[in-house]
Amino acid sequence: MAEFPNPPQTPVRDARKPIVVDDAVRVLALRSLEGALLGTVVNFGIHVELAWDRNLLLTSDVAGYLRDGISEGITYDGAIKKPGIGGTTLWLTGNIGGLMTSSPGEWVEDPFSGERITDAGHGKARAFGYGLASAVIDQWNEQLFTEETNPSIEILSREVEFGITNWMLALATITGVVDSSPSFHLSRPFIRYTSEVAWLKLGQATITGIPGELYPEIAVGGIENPHGADYALDPVEVPPLREAMSGEVNLMVNLANDAIGYIIPKSEWDNEAPWIYGATEETYGEIVSLGEETGPTLHRQLLNLFQHNHAHSHRTKRASEQPEEEKSE
Repeated sequence: MAEFPNPPQTPVRDARKPIVVDDAVRVLALRSLEGALLGTVVNFGIHVELAWDRNLLLTSDVAGYLRDGISEGITYDGAIKKPGIGGTTLWLTGNIGGLMTSSPGEWVEDPFSGERITDAGHGKARAFGYGLASAVIDQWNEQLFTEETNPSIEILSREVEFGITNWMLALATITGVVDSSPSFHLSRPFIRYTSEVAWLKLGQATITGIPGELYPEIAVGGIENPHGADYALDPVEVPPLREAMSGEVNLMVNLANDAIGYIIPKSEWDNEAPWIYGATEETYGEIVSLGEETGPTLHRQLLNLFQHNHAHSHRTKRASEQPEEEKSE
């Protein structure tokens, strides 16, 4: 397993204030019993859409170039610039709410030509994907991964009921435009949707499954209550989720098993004018969010899941440390 800062050649921009980016690269590598590399899992937070809205092709964008680069080698015009490390590479999207992107006009530096590409397109997606791939390959070749010699596996999941207060999404849900199975109630919120959160432990690494697109400040801190927000209150989603995680490398996977939209801190919720931070136009995010309680609900449920794991692990450790004669009593 490995965790390292995002390379400076592949900057990520937070398109909505406050500017908070969870931009570390987190990687798991899996070997066979014989020691051969089976594959890698890469967790990073960016919308894989650098080809942008004029692209008419089916593409995996940044993720595709990263996967090919790590597994098969970084290739330009049929020539391998840097050999890959083999195996199968899996991309898991990190915390991308806000939103995390590289917009047209913002540069990405090609890792081999050194060209700074600002125009949206597959060239920019390739530069970003290959830039991340090159950094992962370097970490592997320089033996900077931490080896887990006796990995254990634990899996926890929990169903979570979210209220839908976004009337546009509620209407789309009721009419079947959005394919879901809502439930209807006589008390607020009248329309609710059941999703799930999940947590996996692989040795000293963890993977947290989040069913939507999480604003990074819920993960790493930095939640604010700016002038213009719909609710005047202190941050609700505290402590930051990463502070409650126990692994050496902690992957956070957005859009895991579901796609409930943006998960926004309640104190930053801005569905009505005046807009936050003095913006003159409506802020983007709320239109594709279930509602203002989604962030607090998800944060609360994940903390409960982490605490359940801590308690279980503590009991298991105590049991394993008991002398055999005590265990048999």
